[in-house]
Amino acid sequence: PEIYEIAKIRGEISTKENLFENQQSAVAQVQTLLGELQNAKRIEETVSLAMPIKENTTQAMNQIQGITQNSNVVIQSLALNPQPFEVTKKQSLSKRLGTLQFSASIVGGYSNIKSFLAALEGNVRLANIQNLKISRFVTTGASGGLYNANVVFNMFFQE
Repeated sequence: PEIYEIAKIRGEISTKENLFENQQSAVAQVQTLLGELQNAKRIEETVSLAMPIKENTTQAMNQIQGITQNSNVVIQSLALNPQPFEVTKKQSLSKRLGTLQFSASIVGGYSNIKSFLAALEGNVRLANIQNLKISRFVTTGASGGLYNANVVFNMFFQE
């Protein structure tokens, strides 16, 4: 009779040990999934910096101003022309791509204008230069002179 009781208790212990191991495994899997979700969140934040979820025109203007100051050029004019979304016929899982088109007239030394263009294309937010025209602005003697650059560029966002 006691041997049956011992076998019964051993069976319960074995069942509880299996349950405990399964729960530990489930907790480890949940922790792994939480880590993956946090990584996905970081990736989403990084993508949102490069391509914001809305137009966020103020952020784009602030970035252009920062690039201008760091490049030592002067913006004479800046115009914004939001472009319409492309019409898609198929239902897509991805978000539509929006475009903010800027037209700028900047003045500075040739190397400063090159610096501005490089910084614009290397900026956190995606930007593509569509058109560029550079002409002599003012001759200042030995310093190499100033140039005027008319630049048309696009910055993108997600709908």
